Amino acid sequence: MKRFLTTVFAILFTINALAVNVWDGSSEPWTQGTGTKDDPYLIETAANLAYLAEKVNEGYQAQGMEVYRFTYFLMTDDLDLNNINWTPIGHANMNLEGYIFAGIFDGWYHNIYNLYIQTNADACGLFAGLGGEWCGIIGDDDYGQIKHLSVSGNIVSTGVGAAGIVCGMKADAYVYQCSFSGTINVSNSATYCGAAGIAAAIGERARVEQCSFSGSITATNNGGLTGGAGVGGIVAIAMDRSIIKNCYNTADLTADAFMMSVASGILAATLQDNEVSVENCYNTGNLDAVTKGGIFGMVSPINP
Repeated sequence: MKRFLTTVFAILFTINALAVNVWDGSSEPWTQGTGTKDDPYLIETAANLAYLAEKVNEGYQAQGMEVYRFTYFLMTDDLDLNNINWTPIGHANMNLEGYIFAGIFDGWYHNIYNLYIQTNADACGLFAGLGGEWCGIIGDDDYGQIKHLSVSGNIVSTGVGAAGIVCGMKADAYVYQCSFSGTINVSNSATYCGAAGIAAAIGERARVEQCSFSGSITATNNGGLTGGAGVGGIVAIAMDRSIIKNCYNTADLTADAFMMSVASGILAATLQDNEVSVENCYNTGNLDAVTKGGIFGMVSPINP
């Protein structure tokens, strides 16, 4: 009898562990938590996650452009977005002009499956943007965090930038222990397009740590003589004093443009006179561009 009960409990535990909430395209407010560090809002369903996107995109109680500043969220289950076209959390351009998430989102080591985005928005990803302000202590006292999250899916964009986790990170924002697996395709006829597995653009003192990307990225610019395209396995472009640490890329990366194309396994580009730290990272993916590097691509003469 003891062995029978042990087997039954093991089966029930396995079934529960494999349970995934599947999205039907709806949104629904969370019902648990108060948004504090000790009592975070609980994201229990894909509809809860869609509700977060709705509230951020409408600028709910925004402080400037930032929504849910100093507010904590915890994802309690794996979520399946069911390949329904996802509206990113945040509505902003590549300069992060618009509404962006500025709270602390903890995936609690869960997965988001079947993310699908097809858009012409300038900035896209699971999150469009992430606010940030360093309070002096690395960790839970920062705001503007996405951590402990694995995402898989496919992104197709005719905008400017795309990334698997978050397109743009403001100064001091922090992404930690996140991964993306899937395909990203960006193409346009503007002056530039760029993409990355984790974050397309990161601001001053922003940090991306212990993150990885597998799959493929293709960025194609059809802007003619002045067109540029940049692809990074982890980050496409990084600003002064930003940090990329303990990350790796296994994805194949392709950038195609007339004037400038760059592909790099970790960081595609930074700007002249910027000091960016890339520590303990590696790349095993294939690179296809005029300028390419396993870890670092180039110092860009322009700020895209």
